[in-house]
Amino acid sequence: MTDVKIREVSPQDAHEVWRLHDIAYNSTGHFFTMDHQEYNATPQSTKRWIRRVIISEADVGLVATIDGKVVGTIFVEESKQRKLQGVVEVTMITVDPEHRGKSIGLMLGCNAYMRVLENPGVRKGYARIVESNAYISQVIEKTCQSLGIDSQVEGRFIDYLGNPDGTFSNVVFISTDLRGDQ
Repeated sequence: MTDVKIREVSPQDAHEVWRLHDIAYNSTGHFFTMDHQEYNATPQSTKRWIRRVIISEADVGLVATIDGKVVGTIFVEESKQRKLQGVVEVTMITVDPEHRGKSIGLMLGCNAYMRVLENPGVRKGYARIVESNAYISQVIEKTCQSLGIDSQVEGRFIDYLGNPDGTFSNVVFISTDLRGDQ
């Protein structure tokens, strides 16, 4: 079996994280933000994102590597909405398609949630996943099962995750009860 290493993301990983980001968002690097403005991911913007995650005590950014090459990544970030204090969001999780089926997504998810749980103020988590992305839905579900965390699909709806052609995607909203206190 290939030796997979999980470590914290660094600014030097920006190009490889961007590459995976590009794969995750359908090979264009374009998607729409919550205010429906087009966002163009670049290595430079990815490096700024990584630096912001690194300096935040509440956010977690991890990469999975094989032989030094980044093959997966996960970002779990504190909700920026004040009314959602104690809530984190999986803002990105992806594994290079060539390396799926090796439990890399599960290793990333478990490591990230374990780090998030070190913060006693975090109670809940959520992820918005494009409904057609069954792989990531399974990763979130298996991560929660492995850690004994309750998760449930809260709903399916059209959300801000826009497609390069201007259409919008059906999105699954998965919530996780990280402390078991519903």
